Amino acid sequence: MNKINETGHAMNVANLFKLVAYCEAYGSKYNPSNPYLQIPYLRALCDNSKSLSGVVNELMAPHNAARTERALAFKPLSPLATRLLNAIKASTTSSKVDDNIKTYVRKIKGERASAKTVVVKVEGVVPTDAPNEQSSSQLDFNNRLNYLDILIKQLAFIPQYAPNEQELQIGSLQALYNDLSAKNNAAVDIQVRIDNARLSRNKVMYAPLTGLVEVALDVKTYVKSVFGPTSAEYKQISKLKFSPNKK
Repeated sequence: MNKINETGHAMNVANLFKLVAYCEAYGSKYNPSNPYLQIPYLRALCDNSKSLSGVVNELMAPHNAARTERALAFKPLSPLATRLLNAIKASTTSSKVDDNIKTYVRKIKGERASAKTVVVKVEGVVPTDAPNEQSSSQLDFNNRLNYLDILIKQLAFIPQYAPNEQELQIGSLQALYNDLSAKNNAAVDIQVRIDNARLSRNKVMYAPLTGLVEVALDVKTYVKSVFGPTSAEYKQISKLKFSPNKK
């Protein structure tokens, strides 16, 4: 879903406040029969839109911080996975065990198991469908955590895996997993909160008939019908822009 940016939402709210102020200044001449265009509803719409937009704004800083903290925490994971693979290869394990560990290391790093299929187009020949391929990017945080958990359990089950380096030992790996999991959960939690806040805001601002944008446009149309398209009153509000939330 393609949405307008936060500046666009804020501009809609600011312009609605201006629009309502002009309508109030028209006094008894502003007297629509549509309840959604009447001053009490417009005032409530202003307050609700501003309040819900403020909730989104308050969540943006912790949202960005949690995402950044998670990204930084996960950044050393791929190099660490490579070290784990080299450590197991340097032990006395069999090549079959090494290959098994390599599979999970590859998934943690988001690498392909084999080269991507290339379809060569030949003039006059209709090619058959290429084999279905899963996305090479396994770098989704949840997937990487899952594969790290599996890898740690695999390494713990291998007697020959007994590195002297503390950061490669099972206890350290488990602590790392717990830390990454906590940071991922924190990022997911704040993402859900800000998504829900945006949903609440958008329902008030962009709902059909009753939302800020449609109501504001209807108000402009009403003023145009009452005072005329060339009137000073309509010229006051005609340039106030209200952007829909594009989908």
